[in-house]
Parts: sequence; structure tokens; C-alpha cells
Amino acid sequence: MLGSLFLSIIASFMGILVGILVAILVVERYLGHQRREAEKREALRKAAYQARWQAYLHGGLSVLSALITHLALFVAYGKNKYLELLEARGETADVPETMGDFVPWLAQNLQTGSRRATKEESSENDSGSRGMDEGDADRLAKAFMAVKPSEMDCTPKDLNVLKDCLLHLTTHLRDQIFLFQPFMESRMELAVALVKLTHSLDDAIENIEGLLVREMPGMYASSIHLGEEFASTYCGIGQEAIQVIKLVWDHVRDIRHDFTEGGTDQHIVI
Repeated sequence: MLGSLFLSIIASFMGILVGILVAILVVERYLGHQRREAEKREALRKAAYQARWQAYLHGGLSVLSALITHLALFVAYGKNKYLELLEARGETADVPETMGDFVPWLAQNLQTGSRRATKEESSENDSGSRGMDEGDADRLAKAFMAVKPSEMDCTPKDLNVLKDCLLHLTTHLRDQIFLFQPFMESRMELAVALVKLTHSLDDAIENIEGLLVREMPGMYASSIHLGEEFASTYCGIGQEAIQVIKLVWDHVRDIRHDFTEGGTDQHIVI
């Protein structure tokens, strides 16, 4: 009798113990699942934040690089060669002849982020095609290396407008470099390209300032001759700007690959 009671108590105790162990296991599995889900959500949140932030930076860098490329192309070759090298189609009479007029026109008319018009579309579109895709970037990079820059005459006003534009561009580039710091470890090549481009613009600004001091007494000189050496500086600047654009495109592709199955690549145009 006493033995049966003892066995019954042990059996009840074992049942309670098993129930407790099962409950602990269930709770641990539930908490583990919740923890893993929370970690996944946090990882996705961080990845999405990084992608948005980098997309913001890349958008700014693409616009700046495109502006610098077009500016360098015009300064190095003048209007006619600028349009020829861009393979601009349609109505181009609105493109100014002088640097002083071209700089504000460029800021208003460069169609960054737009698709490149096809030849058929261009024949119907008076604005022509002034964007730049990857094929254009390769072609222009080769042109900057192979095509002889042009000599030209300009006014002190033209040089001052160009200098002010370069100053604004370097300011924006330095802002972008500062914002890009969290990602430099994985994109050091892009960081180096940005710093190199910024230094080249600084040198170009100093060159203009020296030229103005040498060529003018005050603002009275009506014309200043810019030789091939001056123009060739902008061939180098154009190459560096295109290199930045290409590195930005590479980074955008990597981000897109991380957020799409199979990493489908789309044609990039600025």
C-alpha cells in the first residue's frame, strides 16, 4: 500500500517534471524564433538604410560627375566639337558659344537621370540627346585621350564664371566625400577617385586665378587667349569625372545585385 502510494507520487512528479521540461523547450524555441525574426528584421532595416543612403550619395555623385564631364568637354574643345563628341542630335542652336553663357545653360539643361533617346526618337525630339550612358562614357573617355584640345579666346568674365563654377563643384564634391566616409572601407577606389578629381579641380582654379592675374590689369582686358595647354587640363579632368561615374555605376550594380534574386542588371543612364 505504502509502496504503491510512493510509486504514484514519483509518477506524478515525473509527469510534472516532463511537463515543465516540455514547456521550457517550447518557450525556448518560441523565444529563439522571435530572436531570429528580430535579427532578420534588423538586418533588413540596416541593409535598406544603407541602400537608401548610398543611393542618395550616388545620385549626387552622378550628377556632379556628369556636370564636370560636360563642362570639361566644352572647355577643352569648344561648342562645335562638344556637340560632335556628344553625338548630339536634333536642335542644338540653344547651346551657347562662350564659357560664360555655357555654365548657367549647362546647369539648367543637363538631363541627368534621363534615358538616352534613340536615333529614331531623336529625329522627332528637338531637344536632342544630351544624357550619357555607359557607351557614351567609354567613347568620351577615349576622346579625351585621343582628340587634340582646341585653343580659344575668351573674356575675363568667361574665366571668372568658370572659376566660380569650379569652386561650387569642389564644395559639393567635398560634401559628398564627407558623407561617403562610412562606405570608404568597401569602396576605397571610388574614394580615391573622388579625392583625385577634387584636387584636379583645385589645380584648375589656381590656374585660372594665375591666368587672370598675368593677363589683366584689373578687368580691362577684352580678350584672353587660352592655349592648348590650358584646354588639355580639362581633358584630364573629364577622364577623372568619367572614372568616378563608372565606379558609381559599379557600386549601384552591386547594391542592386544584393537586393534582387540573380542580380538582374539594368542599363544605367545619367
